[in-house]
Amino acid sequence: MDEQRFFFPIGGQQVYAVLHHPAQDTPTQGRTGVVLCHPLLDFDLYEVPWTIRMIVGYARELAQAGYPTLRFDFRGAGQSDGEFEEFTLSRGTEDIHAAIEQLVSRADVARVVLIGTRLAGTLCMRVGARDPRVDQLALWDPLPDPYGSLRSVFRRVRASLLAMGRSPDDPPSMGGLGDGSAGAWTNLRPDAERIDAGGYVIGKAFLDELKAWKTAPDVQAFRGRVLILQMILDWMGGVGLRRNLIKLADDYRAAGADCQLVEAMAVHPAEWFKQPDYAPVWRETSAWLQQAAVSAH
Repeated sequence: MDEQRFFFPIGGQQVYAVLHHPAQDTPTQGRTGVVLCHPLLDFDLYEVPWTIRMIVGYARELAQAGYPTLRFDFRGAGQSDGEFEEFTLSRGTEDIHAAIEQLVSRADVARVVLIGTRLAGTLCMRVGARDPRVDQLALWDPLPDPYGSLRSVFRRVRASLLAMGRSPDDPPSMGGLGDGSAGAWTNLRPDAERIDAGGYVIGKAFLDELKAWKTAPDVQAFRGRVLILQMILDWMGGVGLRRNLIKLADDYRAAGADCQLVEAMAVHPAEWFKQPDYAPVWRETSAWLQQAAVSAH
């Protein structure tokens, strides 16, 4: 395989990307390519650190299967320019649109599969509804209600601090749990102008967009194939995770999309940070992709 590393410009800033080309003797998948999007924030359980390896590994798996695959760092994250405090959901969707353009132009694909984890899955829903080249969405633990998910972090962290005899309103040096988890979030007030989210600074513009973000129009506008993948088997999760994903799948079907809802990893949620075996996520997603490849022939 050929892995092409490069930067591309958006709004005067440089975005880091890696394009994974299939080997020359690998049959391609009918000019279909994939854009992989990382989760952006640790809403829960160290999701950013361990999903990095999951995304890099799956990009290589997809290339071996014949899909040109592009992964990238959003502006303000990874090796891309910018500060995370400047990030907004609108900027995130701009980054995904630009990544699609890079994939189409560099790999000569006509159809695009978007794969997004957590909050990036929410952004993929918006892009898929507006870009006709996107005909398949694989959403790994998406957040249909991103602000509700953020508020659940507020409640969980504040409850953890109170259980340890600490005040949620203590200064950061006293208020965080100091273990790099969501418990290190500080300034957790719904009216906050700026939140330290375990090292990611969320600015006011990001918070304002989260409060107003609605996914229903995105669901209603998409008519392609959708995979909603709950990463952990039998986990109900915070804020009714399972219930929300079931409803999201039902809403996609009602809008006319071909939607599947599956579960993947048999791991206890508390064990996520130990780098779980995420191969089941790959297998479920690849099986779903293969269904489309078979029906196309």
